Amino acid sequence: MDMTSDSINVTYKFVDGAHFFVPADKKAMGLCVANADLEIAYGEVSEQLSKIVAFNTGKTAVQYVPAVPIEEFKKIVTAFAAIAEMISGHAITSNTTQVWMNTASSDKRLELA
Repeated sequence: MDMTSDSINVTYKFVDGAHFFVPADKKAMGLCVANADLEIAYGEVSEQLSKIVAFNTGKTAVQYVPAVPIEEFKKIVTAFAAIAEMISGHAITSNTTQVWMNTASSDKRLELA
Protein backbone atom coordinates (compact mmCIF):
# COMPACT_ATOMS: atom_id res chain seq x y z
CA MET A 1 0.00 0.00 0.00
CA ASP A 2 1.31 3.46 -0.89
CA MET A 3 1.59 5.29 2.43
CA THR A 4 1.43 8.69 0.73
CA SER A 5 -2.06 8.12 -0.68
CA ASP A 6 -3.96 8.02 2.61
CA SER A 7 -5.24 10.69 4.91
CA ILE A 8 -3.22 11.38 8.04
CA ASN A 9 -4.58 11.95 11.54
CA VAL A 10 -3.01 14.82 13.47
CA THR A 11 -3.69 15.53 17.15
CA TYR A 12 -4.17 19.12 18.36
CA LYS A 13 -3.63 20.37 21.90
CA PHE A 14 -3.27 23.84 23.41
CA VAL A 15 -0.38 23.87 25.90
CA ASP A 16 1.09 26.87 27.75
CA GLY A 17 -0.06 29.42 25.19
CA ALA A 18 0.90 27.40 22.10
CA HIS A 19 -1.18 25.45 19.62
CA PHE A 20 0.50 22.04 19.14
CA PHE A 21 -0.06 19.58 16.31
CA VAL A 22 1.57 16.14 16.60
CA PRO A 23 1.03 12.91 14.68
CA ALA A 24 -1.70 10.49 15.63
CA ASP A 25 -0.49 8.41 12.70
CA LYS A 26 2.80 6.50 12.28
CA LYS A 27 3.20 7.78 8.70
CA ALA A 28 3.82 11.24 10.14
CA MET A 29 6.31 10.32 12.87
CA GLY A 30 8.47 13.37 13.55
CA LEU A 31 5.74 15.97 13.06
CA CYS A 32 5.62 18.61 15.78
CA VAL A 33 4.22 22.01 14.91
CA ALA A 34 3.62 24.65 17.58
CA ASN A 35 2.91 28.36 17.46
CA ALA A 36 1.09 30.91 19.61
CA ASP A 37 -0.95 31.83 16.52
CA LEU A 38 -3.45 29.08 15.66
CA GLU A 39 -3.66 30.02 11.97
CA ILE A 40 0.11 29.91 11.54
CA ALA A 41 0.40 26.54 13.28
CA TYR A 42 -2.55 25.09 11.35
CA GLY A 43 -1.11 26.25 8.03
CA GLU A 44 2.35 24.89 8.82
CA VAL A 45 1.02 21.35 9.37
CA SER A 46 0.39 20.89 5.62
CA GLU A 47 3.91 22.00 4.73
CA GLN A 48 5.55 19.78 7.32
CA LEU A 49 3.40 16.73 6.55
CA SER A 50 4.44 16.80 2.91
CA LYS A 51 8.12 16.79 3.87
CA ILE A 52 7.88 14.28 6.71
CA VAL A 53 5.78 11.72 4.84
CA ALA A 54 8.15 11.94 1.86
CA PHE A 55 11.13 11.42 4.18
CA ASN A 56 9.47 8.57 6.10
CA THR A 57 8.37 6.74 2.94
CA GLY A 58 11.22 7.62 0.58
CA LYS A 59 8.68 8.76 -2.01
CA THR A 60 8.10 12.04 -3.82
CA ALA A 61 6.46 14.65 -1.62
CA VAL A 62 2.70 15.10 -2.01
CA GLN A 63 0.61 17.94 -0.63
CA TYR A 64 -1.65 17.34 2.37
CA VAL A 65 -4.49 19.70 3.22
CA PRO A 66 -6.75 19.77 6.28
CA ALA A 67 -10.15 18.15 5.90
CA VAL A 68 -11.61 21.00 7.98
CA PRO A 69 -10.99 24.65 6.98
CA ILE A 70 -9.28 26.86 9.58
CA GLU A 71 -12.49 28.82 10.22
CA GLU A 72 -14.31 25.64 11.22
CA PHE A 73 -11.36 24.39 13.26
CA LYS A 74 -11.33 27.67 15.24
CA LYS A 75 -14.98 27.02 16.14
CA ILE A 76 -14.08 23.52 17.37
CA VAL A 77 -11.20 24.86 19.49
CA THR A 78 -13.38 27.62 20.95
CA ALA A 79 -16.14 25.13 21.80
CA PHE A 80 -13.71 22.75 23.54
CA ALA A 81 -12.24 25.61 25.58
CA ALA A 82 -15.70 26.87 26.62
CA ILE A 83 -16.84 23.41 27.71
CA ALA A 84 -13.63 22.78 29.66
CA GLU A 85 -13.95 26.14 31.42
CA MET A 86 -17.59 25.44 32.38
CA ILE A 87 -16.69 22.04 33.79
CA SER A 88 -13.44 22.85 35.57
CA GLY A 89 -13.40 26.62 35.88
CA HIS A 90 -10.15 26.66 33.89
CA ALA A 91 -9.49 27.20 30.20
CA ILE A 92 -8.12 23.71 29.63
CA THR A 93 -8.58 22.10 26.24
CA SER A 94 -8.71 18.42 25.50
CA ASN A 95 -7.10 16.75 22.52
CA THR A 96 -8.84 16.71 19.19
CA THR A 97 -7.72 14.74 16.17
CA GLN A 98 -8.02 16.26 12.72
CA VAL A 99 -7.54 14.70 9.30
CA TRP A 100 -5.17 16.01 6.63
CA MET A 101 -5.82 14.57 3.17
CA ASN A 102 -3.43 13.94 0.31
CA THR A 103 -4.62 16.35 -2.40
CA ALA A 104 -3.81 13.87 -5.17
CA SER A 105 -6.05 11.27 -3.51
CA SER A 106 -8.80 13.85 -3.03
CA ASP A 107 -8.66 14.80 -6.72
CA LYS A 108 -8.97 11.13 -7.76
CA ARG A 109 -12.00 10.66 -5.54
CA LEU A 110 -13.65 13.72 -7.07
CA GLU A 111 -13.01 12.38 -10.58
CA LEU A 112 -14.72 9.10 -9.69
CA ALA A 113 -17.82 10.79 -8.31
